[in-house]
Amino acid sequence: MSSPHILQNGVPRSGNVWLFYLIRNLLTAANMPVEQYISRQEISRVLAKKDLGIHGVAESDFIVIQPQRCYYTILDVFRWPIRDMREYIEQTTQVASHSPWNSASAEVYSLFSHGMYIVRDPRDAALSMARFAFTDFNRLHRPPGFKDPASYLEYHFSGFMQRWVEHVEGHLVNLAKSNMRIVFYEALVADLPGQVRQLADFLGVALDAAGIEAVVAASSFGEISAQQPNHTHRGVWGGWREELSRVQKRQAEKIAGSLLAVLGYPEDPTVADTWSVEDLHLQK
Repeated sequence: MSSPHILQNGVPRSGNVWLFYLIRNLLTAANMPVEQYISRQEISRVLAKKDLGIHGVAESDFIVIQPQRCYYTILDVFRWPIRDMREYIEQTTQVASHSPWNSASAEVYSLFSHGMYIVRDPRDAALSMARFAFTDFNRLHRPPGFKDPASYLEYHFSGFMQRWVEHVEGHLVNLAKSNMRIVFYEALVADLPGQVRQLADFLGVALDAAGIEAVVAASSFGEISAQQPNHTHRGVWGGWREELSRVQKRQAEKIAGSLLAVLGYPEDPTVADTWSVEDLHLQK
């Protein structure tokens, strides 16, 4: 069976790395060839020797989608234009992006066999972003400019929420143009075996029960966290209930409340304790 060509997207700190390696484990378990364009470039071999904060990032395909040009990148340290997107896609199995929807997105997605978009409660994603800003790599390459994650979050919170709304909304309204499947971070946390089976079906990957079990074991949050100690934290939902201030909770509700409701996340913190992953919408 030939390998698919997959493009995944999502707001940063939404479980993108977890989903990337879950897909990789699915394809590997099915004995499908996995190719990465970047791994054949000299820059990959050079940067693979550096501490980039994310294991394997210099050998994983990541693109930036812009109206005039798309680029393949390695974090903030390397970026190069893609001259022919079809030719690029033929040489890769799996590509990730954080690019918001724009005038080039529909055409780019149409060139891939499968698209995935991962969504996470933005209140938890914002907390994760604040912690991530203070990793050693980010302190060196993207100085946070604040003394600690709390002060960083206080300054950036409303802007992060607004960008989350624009990013998620932009992709949701264009689902029909992109052959995308919505994946919820919280569903991965709550029922990884079920999500693995659904993703296998979506990708056309045939695995028996033992194969699914092996993928689940290799893709558990604990296993991914062991591989990516600087990129993962707890793998839970709802930390925002205790960690956000009342002002931040009100900001989140004001900025993102309507979209939270569309997706099935609790808008009001007072009802969050009774919320469950089954309340999420748009799972297909």
